[in-house]
Amino acid sequence: MASLRVFALLALILVLEVPASDAQRTKEVIVILNRANQFSTLIKLLQDTGILTLIQNAIDNPNPNFQGITVFAPNDIAFRKLPPGFIENLTIAQKTRLLQYQVLAGFFTFNGLSALNGPVNTLAGVPLTIVQALPSRPFVSSGSQITAVKNPLTEDFPASVFPIFDVLIPPGL
Repeated sequence: MASLRVFALLALILVLEVPASDAQRTKEVIVILNRANQFSTLIKLLQDTGILTLIQNAIDNPNPNFQGITVFAPNDIAFRKLPPGFIENLTIAQKTRLLQYQVLAGFFTFNGLSALNGPVNTLAGVPLTIVQALPSRPFVSSGSQITAVKNPLTEDFPASVFPIFDVLIPPGL
């Protein structure tokens, strides 16, 4: 019994790449972010708000309509650009909305983002706009800010994770 608990805990910490019958793999988002060693603020917020659990559950147990997800991951430097106390003064509901705004309701590769030019839906219910400010380099815009999308940490269906240089702030926050 104790060994089952240890295994379950390790499964949350380690990347599980278990081949399924259709050759898809399950990936742990937290491990992908931890491996890059520059997303500690984002990881803490994802854990504190429960968004990490929701994302991982959607990946691990997709419903028939699940189209995957795309995460724009602001690094620790991006969070340090925010005004002092900004994150600390947000309620849990506001932090949740902020994080949901960083996640697209659909799977996109880097090339897929590079081919887009227009609005895409977020989990916050407020669209972001993908713009092509440079050839072959997508940028994401909240309307009041625009930031470059860096090369992906992962882009294997059902999830892609792209580092970004700024925290995207949803309207009204």
